[in-house]
Amino acid sequence: MSFEQDQLLQAQTAPAPDTTTAAAANPDCWVSFWENDDYKGNTRTFSGAQTINDLAEYTYDGDDQEMDDSINSLKTGPSTWLCVFSQHKCEGEILRVGPNTGIKNLEDYNLPGLGDWQNTIVSFVTYDHQPNFWDATNETAAGQCWVKIYSGTRYTGEAFALRGAGEVVNTGCIDGYRYYNEESGYWYEVYPNSLTTGPTTWVELYEDASYGTLIARFGPNSLIPDLSKYSISQGAVRVSSLKVFEQLPADFTQTEQTPNEVITIQRYQTAQKLGSVLGDVIGMVPEVGGLLTGMLDLLWPSGPSTAEV
Repeated sequence: MSFEQDQLLQAQTAPAPDTTTAAAANPDCWVSFWENDDYKGNTRTFSGAQTINDLAEYTYDGDDQEMDDSINSLKTGPSTWLCVFSQHKCEGEILRVGPNTGIKNLEDYNLPGLGDWQNTIVSFVTYDHQPNFWDATNETAAGQCWVKIYSGTRYTGEAFALRGAGEVVNTGCIDGYRYYNEESGYWYEVYPNSLTTGPTTWVELYEDASYGTLIARFGPNSLIPDLSKYSISQGAVRVSSLKVFEQLPADFTQTEQTPNEVITIQRYQTAQKLGSVLGDVIGMVPEVGGLLTGMLDLLWPSGPSTAEV
């Protein structure tokens, strides 16, 4: 069965919730794992949005067998977005599974160059609403809270828009962010090299998955043309997880920046207004138009808004 066909398979009735996880959970958010294929053998259900960094710390219901590296089938609830990982702390290879999905045999899900997903799941994260990374596109982000990240410096290369607040436990979960090169036989991730933020957006960038080692914090309407300036080690910055907020978080201290490193939209709006005024003057006095235009370019270089780049 193909991945697309399997994703359309409706999950059957949910098993009894696991009361040891996520109190007051959304009843439609759950994931059930089975030791064997076809939903047979030892099983356990995890309810609610949560992150499990090591399934070796959990056992199947009524059994003392650890769950890591033993799962062969799974189902998700009607309000469940799931990312499973092949390593601890949400690292390694990634498989995304949407709502109301049943996977009868994880052996059918290939890991190019590495085999398949049978007996491979070690950690996972569940969301009770569609996370902002699930359908990231390169279209201009809408609304007030969003982050747009680029694979190249100065807003070039591949672009991904994360709409709304949320946490990305591993940037490899972002739709289209990881790809497999058949010629080299390796998986690759598009680490961000520049970013922009919306009018009511605060973002935290981390070097490691699961929000380990803070790199930088940026506030609303930021244009960051080169993230390597904030690299903890020499070379390109490696952003492996991030958090997006639509309200100013407590104890949020924005990373120190210089005008050359981060330029806010307010500066460009000012330049546009001044440009409009001087443009009227230029139109009225053609003979000095060239001189005024040159002065304007030197004093207020043109630049995009955060939504335009």
